[in-house]
Order: sequence, then structure tokens, then C-alpha cells
Amino acid sequence: MTEAVIFAPVKINLALHVGPPRADGYHPVDTLCVFPMLGDVLAYDPEGPPGIDFTGTFGEELAGEGHADNLIWRAFLLLDLEPQGRFLLQKETPIASGIGAGTADGVAAMLLLNDVHELGFDADQLRRRSLGLGADGPVCMAGQINGGGVIRASGIGERITLTERCEPEAIVLANPGYAVSTGEVFRRFDAGDPSPLTPAAYERTGGAAGMVHRNRNDLLAPAEEIEPAIEPLIATMSAQPGARAASMSGSGATCFAIHASATSAERAARDLRAQGFWAESSFILPGNA
Repeated sequence: MTEAVIFAPVKINLALHVGPPRADGYHPVDTLCVFPMLGDVLAYDPEGPPGIDFTGTFGEELAGEGHADNLIWRAFLLLDLEPQGRFLLQKETPIASGIGAGTADGVAAMLLLNDVHELGFDADQLRRRSLGLGADGPVCMAGQINGGGVIRASGIGERITLTERCEPEAIVLANPGYAVSTGEVFRRFDAGDPSPLTPAAYERTGGAAGMVHRNRNDLLAPAEEIEPAIEPLIATMSAQPGARAASMSGSGATCFAIHASATSAERAARDLRAQGFWAESSFILPGNA
């Protein structure tokens, strides 16, 4: 059997509203996510020796990690499947950067295993089981199954309440080169005595930029305390020609800007790389809904 291959797009939070922790320690959220044509590539050989190989721009950063600790390998457990075969991850996105890349890779593994081994799980079953990858598992699963679009998630991330097509707008992602601990961001968020959760505002008017302007990322302030480079990076991206809105995704430190055109996005990414940032331009996957 030949290798099966899948693209795992990252997740961008246009809005991320977070409430104080519940009694079980989890935080309620209301988030609006889109999925750019940027991410990692995962291949699976069911006849290969068990394990994971890493390649790509950021592959070396994962090379020393035991495969049992990787979310890709957790896919076997979540699908009630005995570990078998070999994965190859082409890692093209920064580690611990707020764009759900590790979760997206785990979701991609679940989809590959379900297809190759003909396990028969439907979309709803896969979304429910993907919560075992983390709170962003269901939204990443919904995004991959739907081919992008705007996905709304609430609860602790397990409730997918909106799946709609969107315009393939130009987008730029940039990272200052520092990993930010999600756990530490939430600890600082909690220390700030957060207000009760308020719903994100969803309107199609103004596209992705409008959603950014009408909402906020409640993890931005605590992330900026940990990594001061985030604030000036957002300011730089906001001021670039063609930028319509800019913010930070997830718990950081990756930031993004919605652009008026692919040309301005490509120019902005090129300028950011010249300043020493990891930066890529692409477009938002419109989805199938």
C-alpha cells in the first residue's frame, strides 16, 4: 500500500473570548476561527515500522520527542486502534505558537487512520473524539472536514455552533520566534480576575477584518506580559500597506493580519521576514458549507 497524505491547516482565532475557570478548571470560551492555506503535511505508511519521522523547517525541534508524547500518536488511542505504521510529518509551522498546529496534526492523523483502516467514524464522532487532543480539537477537526470556512466553538471548545463559508481573503501570519506557554498565559489570565464570558459578535459584514474589529482576544494581554515582542509586532503588521485588521491568535505568539489583496499580503510577509520574523502570506480557506 502506498502512503496516504493529508494537509493540516492551522487555526486562526479571529475572536477569542474567555471566561474565568469553571469548577473543573476548564475555561469557557466563545471563539470564531478561520483556516489559512498554511500548515503542516502528514503522511502515513500503514506497513512501515511504528513511529514518527520529522522533516521540514521546524522538524528538528520535534526530532527528540518520543512518538508516544506526540498528538499524532494519540490519534490511535482516540480511535481505539492498536498503534501501527509510520507517520512522516513535514513541520512547516512554529512550535507552541497559538495556531493549533500540533492539534491540527493530531486531527490529520485521526482522519488518515479513519480512512486508511476503514474505521467508519462519521464527522460527528470524529469531532467528539478529537476533544482528546485538547480544547481546540473539535474546531480543528471541523475546519479540516469542512475545508475551512468560519467555525464557531463554545463550551470549553467542544460545541461547534457555526459552520459557514467565507471569502478567501488574503492573510499574513508572523511569529517573533519565541514559544509561549499556554499554561502560563492562562495562569496570568486567571490572576487578573477575569470577567464573566461574553459572546463573540458574528456578522458577515466586513468579512474577517470586521470580525476582528468587533471582538477581542482575551489572552492577548497576558501573552504580551510573557512575550513583549507581541505588541510591537501587531503594531507593525497593522501599519503595513493593505492591512485591514491585525491581532494575535490563540495564546500566542503568532500574530496575523487580514489584507486587502494577495499582493499586499505577499509584500508584508516579505518585509516581516527581512526584519527577522517567521512570516508567511496565504489566503483563508473558504470552506464547503
